[in-house]
Amino acid sequence: MDPFASRAANILVGNNDNDAVLELTALGPKLLFKNPTWVAITGANLSPTINRKPISNWETLKIEKDDVLAFGPPKDGMRAYIAIAGGIDVPQIMGSRSTYLKGDFGGFEGRALQAGDVVSTLSSGDREYIKRRLPTEMSPPNYGETHDLRVIMGPQESYFTTKGVSTFLESTYTVSMDSDRMGYRL
Repeated sequence: MDPFASRAANILVGNNDNDAVLELTALGPKLLFKNPTWVAITGANLSPTINRKPISNWETLKIEKDDVLAFGPPKDGMRAYIAIAGGIDVPQIMGSRSTYLKGDFGGFEGRALQAGDVVSTLSSGDREYIKRRLPTEMSPPNYGETHDLRVIMGPQESYFTTKGVSTFLESTYTVSMDSDRMGYRL
């Protein structure tokens, strides 16, 4: 949903731009790391912590064995991305490592991660940990709480009354948690 944030996370940890990342929506998981590595969290600020200590988004973070990465309430935005050095080891299907939940395929067994899942990463080789952060000239996006959306009316516009179209275009909406990549429920 946020290609810039996804790519930035991968670049920060030295991965290829399109390596698999974890996409978090509104609420983040609690992750226990069984091996040392490094990660980058980009996109929304979902109050990340390592071992209950607040950490920053948009920079490379060193992870030690048994560190716990957790998240709190959203501060800015809705979708965050976690890239892990080497990339997440899930099969490629149709050129993508993404999960398609409604189709039950791709990603990690075609489903959302659940408590107790063990996720492996591809080898990051002998790369050394390098502290990286988003360059100062590329400040992170401010996702904010309100957004104006551009609407392009489609061929079904004539199916609606003038008042109905006017109400749709002039109203304020809240995006429901039932939304996904296929559509937003308002």
